[in-house]
Amino acid sequence: MEKVVSFLKSTGMWAPENRAKYDFLLSPETFQIQKHWEDQLARFTETLREHFTKKTSTFPALCKVDVMVDQNGDLKVAEIDGLNKRALGYAILQRRIALMFGHGQEKLFPGNEHSLKQMLDGKQLFIVAPGREKYYRFGFDFLADALRTLGVQVAWGHEKATAHFLREASPEQVVLLDSPTTGHQKCDEQLARGWKVLIPNQPFFSSKTNLVGLESPLVPRTLPASLPIPFDQYVTKHTDRSGCKGVYFHDETHDMNLGECIVQELVEAGEFELSHFDQTGQLVKSPGWNVRLIVTLDMVANQIVDVDVTACKGRLVHGTAESIQIAGARE
Repeated sequence: MEKVVSFLKSTGMWAPENRAKYDFLLSPETFQIQKHWEDQLARFTETLREHFTKKTSTFPALCKVDVMVDQNGDLKVAEIDGLNKRALGYAILQRRIALMFGHGQEKLFPGNEHSLKQMLDGKQLFIVAPGREKYYRFGFDFLADALRTLGVQVAWGHEKATAHFLREASPEQVVLLDSPTTGHQKCDEQLARGWKVLIPNQPFFSSKTNLVGLESPLVPRTLPASLPIPFDQYVTKHTDRSGCKGVYFHDETHDMNLGECIVQELVEAGEFELSHFDQTGQLVKSPGWNVRLIVTLDMVANQIVDVDVTACKGRLVHGTAESIQIAGARE
């Protein structure tokens, strides 16, 4: 445990001034991803690519999908966040922690950095990191470090640095991870040049409405909130909020008029027994953990390249100081 804590402190993520914002419960475990789950998610990649292409004529090269495990042990997709580049680095972090705890590389997923290296085909990668995403700067560092270890040239920067870098760069030599609208005039002017972009700037890729009309056994019934709700237990999600913000269960009071909403049939989550280190450094194990699988899909090669897992005691699973965060491992 001490080795992992020292590493997290060395990155700055758990430095005294930052730990309260980035804290989570350390666990020596990995979460086993069953072979038939992996097969289901590989098939889902094809379905999702067709869904995106039908709506936008394109698709993201890498796509984050949040997946629940229900009481029957079946996978259910909670959210598709195809514009989320931030998750790439944190998946790398959890794999690195798993290795420090003694888990073998052969059981872990190959990693999004290997997919990116293949997609780049010898070119340099640039990651646009707008100032509004400064909270996620450690994720960008983890991603950049992993790529450099593989011999990939990579840089990232905020709006001003992006404008400067791209002004001097060539589209024949540099590939953009994504191309967000930043609101910074000089930056956006440079982003509008003819770059190859791995994650096109299509809002639909991360809209909560992208689950509506997506036909798959992994997707719970999802409808616009403007339609009659045909199920008794459901989750309402405000489409203009990110992550778990604006998510309400059917028995919670909220205002559905605050913006566009979708409703999703409630998935009764399965519970797992997991262990973690407490504040005294003792390893404790307890039941009652709900999990969220954060799956990174390589939409080009049609495969899963990363799975990391967040676990909470409570029906809303998200990263907090009281959550366990671990890597997924193959069966």
